[in-house]
Amino acid sequence: MKTMKNMAARVVTMSLFGVAAIGCSDDASSSTATTDGADGTDGTDGTTPAFTGGNFQLTTQAVDDECLEGSLSIVFMPEGDAKPYKLANTTELPASDALPASYKISLQAPFTELPVKVEADGSNMKIADANQTDILVDEDQWADCRANMEIDASITIADDDNVDVNATITVTGWNGSTCPVATSGCTIKLTMTGDRVE
Repeated sequence: MKTMKNMAARVVTMSLFGVAAIGCSDDASSSTATTDGADGTDGTDGTTPAFTGGNFQLTTQAVDDECLEGSLSIVFMPEGDAKPYKLANTTELPASDALPASYKISLQAPFTELPVKVEADGSNMKIADANQTDILVDEDQWADCRANMEIDASITIADDDNVDVNATITVTGWNGSTCPVATSGCTIKLTMTGDRVE
């Protein structure tokens, strides 16, 4: 169980950007929407206000962990399932009129930069098939074990200051002779909320 928790501590770095998959960008493309509806509302369709983008504080509200016997749940909600957990860094989201927006997210070692593409999903946004490959998860515990991961996220715009994020991290493969016992294709699902940071 100790090795499982060590694995969890390493994997959290990936998901906490990642996941949310929308954080600190190198060339952020968010901007203030300037389109006005014909009826005087500030919206691209004349009725729904355009999302102006900006920085958001994401908070993990629930974790559904199907990897490593559920040992990763404590990483995403370290104070327990009943207490929501705020991510350490704020997350930048692009404006609706700046989509699609592509940029890279900087992650801590052992992970590498994560290219993401935020696209429109109706009046909301999504990230699909963001990948990390050949990641040496924990050299101390598993010197010959590398993991491939895929991140998908749906971002529901509640209003200009609030979003809901549902992210899925899928371990698509384990490569090496010293990997822990875990199922390829297992998933970690995060339910998150986001509030605008002034």
